Amino acid sequence: MTSPPPAISPAEISGYLESKGWHRDGSWRGAGVWSLDDSGQLLIPDHFQYEDDSELIGEAIQKLATYEARAENDIILDITEPMVDTQFVRTQPGSPSGTIPLPSGLRVTQGFHRLFNTAARTAEAGPRVLYEGRSSSLVESFLQRVLLGAARPGSYVLTARVPVAGVQQPQLELFAESQSNDARELAGRDVILALERSIGASWTAATQVTNARARLDVFDEHITDGVSANLCRALSELGGHARAPMEIGFTWARGLPGPESSKPFSFTSSMVAVLGEAATELEHLAKSGEAQITGQVETLNLTPGEPPRIKIVGQLRAETQTITRRALWVVVSVHEYDQAIEAQREGWRIEAAGRLVTSQRRLEMQLSRFAVLRS
Repeated sequence: MTSPPPAISPAEISGYLESKGWHRDGSWRGAGVWSLDDSGQLLIPDHFQYEDDSELIGEAIQKLATYEARAENDIILDITEPMVDTQFVRTQPGSPSGTIPLPSGLRVTQGFHRLFNTAARTAEAGPRVLYEGRSSSLVESFLQRVLLGAARPGSYVLTARVPVAGVQQPQLELFAESQSNDARELAGRDVILALERSIGASWTAATQVTNARARLDVFDEHITDGVSANLCRALSELGGHARAPMEIGFTWARGLPGPESSKPFSFTSSMVAVLGEAATELEHLAKSGEAQITGQVETLNLTPGEPPRIKIVGQLRAETQTITRRALWVVVSVHEYDQAIEAQREGWRIEAAGRLVTSQRRLEMQLSRFAVLRS
């Protein structure tokens, strides 16, 4: 590459360098000298004046691609689109770099689509254990704005680019202050923030399970962070049919600073497998209806403004499955809560039956039967 596309101006590339921590150390022959630690120096003209100014910018992009270990085209897109967030998923399918077996490639792409769909539904409606039915027009409109980039080497890497803002209907702009949420488009930044938060929570839960520090029901505790059956399914699909390791990373638009830069979320093969198990369990329980759990009182919860709750850990029998050891929150009366306190103190088991319901906060049981087993 000897010269950049005409769309790249000296001001744009200077703004990009500044956003990445480069600083200007003076001038040399009419061009700014930019430096970053041990990455060397770049010459960037202040404006197009001489014949070789375009070549200087072209050389700068080449060097930036080397310094950042990214494709030149990705660098160019980030420079010319300052209001776009970028995400990537790097899979390790075991095939030559930049390739993936067709069945796994289809599964990974489906997982990428499900990931953005779930994040959009979370941003629109709030956290849920399971999202069912068709997506709304707002979600579908958002998905149309997500641009999937070409796969690139580095095992097998897919990228997506999301404009940070939503798109308002022109006729409604004069009434923006009075518009309801239904009249607005989903803002890309809101969706991607929800996505990053939920992936981080899923990574934490999967790590705890694979390190044998928690049961699979630890995923329940992260529902408020956006963890859902849909999200776990999407993440497990990114491992392909072989459940290969993968990682997901975020780059925030330089025109709208986002969270502090962080390392990509890396998922091992074991974590990918756990995510698949969590997805299946959460989906089954969300659809189960009636269930019964018999076990010990693990946690008592008395929050002002809410009904008392107890967490029972033991055998859970639902319409679709039986889980030998799992914890579940159960909504109880004040009298039943007092009984649970005594049962926890004495080491007695409790048998609870009722309907499994999902809320924005948790998966829980609405009681129809409650008994303390004192023997």
